[in-house]
Amino acid sequence: MASRTRAEICPELEDRACRWGATPRSSAPVTDTPLTRKPRRGDAFELELDRLDPKGTVVGMSGKFQVAVRHTVPGSTVRAQVIRRAKDRIEARALEVLSPSPDAVEPRCPHAGTCGGCAFQGYDYARQLEEQRRWVTEALTKSEVLVDVEVEPVLAMDDPWHYRNKMDFTFANRRWVEADEGENVDQSFALGLHVAGQHRKVLDVQSCSIAFEAATPILNSARKLAREMDQDPW
Repeated sequence: MASRTRAEICPELEDRACRWGATPRSSAPVTDTPLTRKPRRGDAFELELDRLDPKGTVVGMSGKFQVAVRHTVPGSTVRAQVIRRAKDRIEARALEVLSPSPDAVEPRCPHAGTCGGCAFQGYDYARQLEEQRRWVTEALTKSEVLVDVEVEPVLAMDDPWHYRNKMDFTFANRRWVEADEGENVDQSFALGLHVAGQHRKVLDVQSCSIAFEAATPILNSARKLAREMDQDPW
């Protein structure tokens, strides 16, 4: 059986650079499709992203069709390719950021865009709160429960990091190698979190910005101990 590329195994999954705007390093050329019909899987086109939907996915309109694009930022214009199409929902991946959003920020975590632990480190926190306020306002208006109510601004966290008090880190014998790690990395050992969009491989996480602060030293101590005891993951 011939080996498959990352994109063939999981087409929405590319390296971190692609997640935040660069062209995928190993993608074959993709021809843009004039959208005179509902987009099909594999179609590529330009798309302006304008908001988060209540599921926490960035969306934009292509003609009369709503398209959801993971790991992007509202306010950006991207070149996207359809990876999945349902009756009322089209999902795509960003091939290239044509115009960055003014609300885009540099992710704090070096694993952002590859790790499945969080999705919006590249989106300004204050703007995220405004989107949440809009969701509540629209939900109340559409339901006609409290049409004239004014929704107060969402209360922000003093520090929007290290808020999770429970994390499930995984040992694995199939490590996901990031673009900046090189080819000589031991791929038979990993301790961390699953890669976004799949459960076949685990990203070897050295630190986590959303876990409680003691999680990182515990994680690295467990890795060190397992290595010293020559424990094999499975």
